[in-house]
Amino acid sequence: MEFVFYFCKELKNIYMLQRIQSIYLLLSAVFSGLIFMIPLAEYIDGASQVYELSFWKFQSLSAGAEISFLVYPIAFFAGLSTLLNLVSIFLFKKRVLQMRISVFTIIMLLALISFAAFYIFKFKSDLNADVAIGISSFFPLISIILTLLAFRGIARDENLVRSVDRIR
Repeated sequence: MEFVFYFCKELKNIYMLQRIQSIYLLLSAVFSGLIFMIPLAEYIDGASQVYELSFWKFQSLSAGAEISFLVYPIAFFAGLSTLLNLVSIFLFKKRVLQMRISVFTIIMLLALISFAAFYIFKFKSDLNADVAIGISSFFPLISIILTLLAFRGIARDENLVRSVDRIR
């Protein structure tokens, strides 16, 4: 009998992981994590030198030109926002903490957007080059929208629990 009770309790935990806000948080973590795989921008200067801004480094892709500059703030904020979203998924029993982490994640994503924009335009003006902004530059914005949707779902759950507590 105790096994059946434990099994039902575990099924409830699995069900709680499938809430819509958990899916939003997972998608937000995926988009934040994709920044690590796809370059943020590519540059072509007047001498046809090609440069690339990735999540942690600005480098030359052309042979003979050795330019490399580390951009750790982008990697830091992307990694932190990915980690916070993943941790937040498993805090479904602590909704208030989950909402606070979601707000902090949004702040981290805004910082990521700020640093990415700063570096994109800084290297554009330093090189006097044409820039092709990569699709991964828009992933933090998508992550913010998904995290806001998750926050709304978490707040809805918290309001529902509080209304049930008032009835008792």
